[in-house]
Amino acid sequence: MPGPIHITDRERRQALAWNHRLRTDRRTDDVVAIVEDLVGMHSSDPATVYLSLMARMPNPSPEPIDAALYDDRLLLRHHAMRRTLWVFTRATADIAHNSTTRKLASSEERRLAKLVEDNGVATDGLAWIAAAKEDLATAIRHRGPILARDLGASLPEWVVPLSAGPATIAAHTRVLLVMGFEGTIVRTRPVGSWISSQYAWSAMDAWAPGALTHQPVDSAASELVSRYLGAFGPATLDDIVWWTGWTRTQTRAAMEAAGVREVRHDDGSTGHVVDGHSAGKEDASESVSFLPSLDPTTMGWKERSWYLDPDHVPSLFDSNGNAGPTIWVDGRIVGGWAQRPDGEIAFEVLEDVGGYERNLIEVEAERTAAMYGEIRHRCRFPTPMVAQLLA
Repeated sequence: MPGPIHITDRERRQALAWNHRLRTDRRTDDVVAIVEDLVGMHSSDPATVYLSLMARMPNPSPEPIDAALYDDRLLLRHHAMRRTLWVFTRATADIAHNSTTRKLASSEERRLAKLVEDNGVATDGLAWIAAAKEDLATAIRHRGPILARDLGASLPEWVVPLSAGPATIAAHTRVLLVMGFEGTIVRTRPVGSWISSQYAWSAMDAWAPGALTHQPVDSAASELVSRYLGAFGPATLDDIVWWTGWTRTQTRAAMEAAGVREVRHDDGSTGHVVDGHSAGKEDASESVSFLPSLDPTTMGWKERSWYLDPDHVPSLFDSNGNAGPTIWVDGRIVGGWAQRPDGEIAFEVLEDVGGYERNLIEVEAERTAAMYGEIRHRCRFPTPMVAQLLA
């Protein structure tokens, strides 16, 4: 019986550039299609969503992204894998919610209940949270979309300070977080520009009726694995465990249900793909991109040596493993960048890319500066490279 087929690192990079729309001929202004192709966009830093999408658009503009998020409501913000805030299509949000977020919501509520009890606010933390939820949900339904600060002003009895280690938080904001995990409320349009994270809350069934259903965890998990491998395959078991935040047992069961196939990588490790996997297309199409901090491509695998020289990791990632802004050429990371206070995009190339590619990098730096317009932004998870470029 023949063994697994061999997919080279070069083929993996070709597939990455194709599937993740890093090639010039793969750019599209259909922002929903981009999100679908990448499964989801990291939203811990709200600017990432816009910069990630605009990097993949031939006519980059925040307006189509705003429309998809807040007017047509085809995209939703929701916590899911690894407790990260994501932007998903409605269908993927539903899959992520059922495979991952429902379980996270229970643990978030228990953690908050203990915090309430430890701070002496109530002897029964869960009962206290239930009462707070009821009042907050009623206010949101009648007045939403509404900011957390305005909810606090109208319901001061729930604005109780909770000491959480070195920080003090307002209890109602943590209750809202739990309700967001549960999917009863959703983050909507923020105050200010597209780099703001001061979101207004709305009832989910008022903002996006029917977006989140209740389906079996197992079927949702197998579908999420299929979607991940369709975008990021081939990937190892460790990659999938890391990306989902699941246990190895749950991950293996989801992979089996998804019917994944094994392949062999250049380093001898076992990768996994789904039916229909393409190794990408090799031709003369340009593939140069400036991707922002926490871009889903940079953060898509635990093992990155096939697209990132390990020697570059200390410059391009912070001490917690968060990726900073990166420069990509032909499916690999070759450097990093940052926006300076005057709007200039400063960058450093860490590898010999050749004169032609260097010219394309300079063009892409100018294109990235134009995406920002008058917006000035410093990524929320600065890396040594960012600090160096801004010094």
